[in-house]
Amino acid sequence: MTSCRNSNIPATLPLVRSGHLRVLGISSAKRSPFLPEIPTIAETGLPGYEAYGGVGVLGPANLPGDIVGRLNREIVGILNMKEFVDAIVPQGMLPAPSTLHEFTAYLKSELKKWGEVVKVANIRPE
Repeated sequence: MTSCRNSNIPATLPLVRSGHLRVLGISSAKRSPFLPEIPTIAETGLPGYEAYGGVGVLGPANLPGDIVGRLNREIVGILNMKEFVDAIVPQGMLPAPSTLHEFTAYLKSELKKWGEVVKVANIRPE
């Protein structure tokens, strides 16, 4: 239904600030608010590159539409609460509220993208 985008930046930020780690690029489509001076991978020469982790809410198949709608409204409301944002941003997460249609399109695009990666890399389950 909706999600939060996750970042590893807070875990590595002390190493970056101390000079022990050099960041070459950010894997999201937009520059990170945590390190706005660091370009995206797409900006460094790989147009279209985007990869990031996230957290989303899914339900069982055939969940009634009215329940899906209410859950989405409630979760979006939480994602927009200042207290919630203030709690998750220091952990490297950014709220990404969306509609059911937007989240479904995102999931489909991610399945297609990573399915191609698995195919091209010939990744097999162990």
